[in-house]
Amino acid sequence: MDVNAATVFAAWAAGASGVLSLFALALSYYTFKRDKAKINLSAMIGIMVPGPLDQKYFMITITNSGRRNITITHLAGTYFPWWGKIATLLAKVNILKLLLIWTGLFSENWSEFILITSNRLQNQLGEGQYISETFPMTPDMINNILRTKKIYALDSVGNQWYLSRSRLKEIQQSINH
Repeated sequence: MDVNAATVFAAWAAGASGVLSLFALALSYYTFKRDKAKINLSAMIGIMVPGPLDQKYFMITITNSGRRNITITHLAGTYFPWWGKIATLLAKVNILKLLLIWTGLFSENWSEFILITSNRLQNQLGEGQYISETFPMTPDMINNILRTKKIYALDSVGNQWYLSRSRLKEIQQSINH
């Protein structure tokens, strides 16, 4: 077997180009995954200064931490029981709806409630920009937050960006205490 310098160089060049192409593929994938819109939701309960110290507010901030502009259209919360979506689908058949109402497994109140429909949400959020909204803690607002299972922001293409469940539970526990 006769191995000359050209054969060794060709084998080395093929190996080096393979490694380089794998590096380029990994870099391309990293850029693809990073180059998206990403929304973070944060929420808290507190007071506004200056203002009355006995009035509490629910404050929510929507931040674009991604690299693409995005338009947030709504902020919503759901309070379905675990069987609510199934019962709602079954209730489209009238006979089943009567049965579900009779057994107490269906309620007309299973729906989503909209927290924000302000004009500020229609603005486009660039990279690093945010919107903060504040709501007075009225009895209706307290009731809605305590019953809520999820709080999320909807963007203009239909993506849903959720407030973390742990943060929502912390807020609900702070209301109860």
